[in-house]
Amino acid sequence: MTAAGMTAAGMTVAGGTAPGMTAAGVAEPGMTAAGVTEPGMAAAGTAAAGTADALPTLTAMSALAAGTFLLRLAGPALRTRVGFPERAERLLEVSAVLLLAALAATAALTEGHAFAGPARPLGVLVGGVLAWRRAPFLVVVLAAAGTAALLRVAGFP
Repeated sequence: MTAAGMTAAGMTVAGGTAPGMTAAGVAEPGMTAAGVTEPGMAAAGTAAAGTADALPTLTAMSALAAGTFLLRLAGPALRTRVGFPERAERLLEVSAVLLLAALAATAALTEGHAFAGPARPLGVLVGGVLAWRRAPFLVVVLAAAGTAALLRVAGFP
């Protein structure tokens, strides 16, 4: 048999060459004799295609990074030039607190798309009461976690 009709293992292949093999029976760059791409090695001709595919992603990432930087820079730069009415400033402060409260309530009450069960909300309630009473942070966290853990051990989900 000729080298063109054999794989590295000595078996014939219809069409004369095995996947990943040249007509002379030599493995292509980045390919094993069985036609499998080696880890960390690109198959012949794919290095340029990978670079071309990454260009739009890098452009989008650069644009988003520049936009984020400019928005963050605009705050201090425009603070003295742009003023809000006092009522609008109060509403912005209250909206930030409400947004954080909604986030905390969602995290405390749900798991996925369902109710988390009574153990987690009761643990958060204990932690909230202790924080309101100005207990040390470590005490608040340990009491909230301990309450939820004890309720779960007692059979509450």
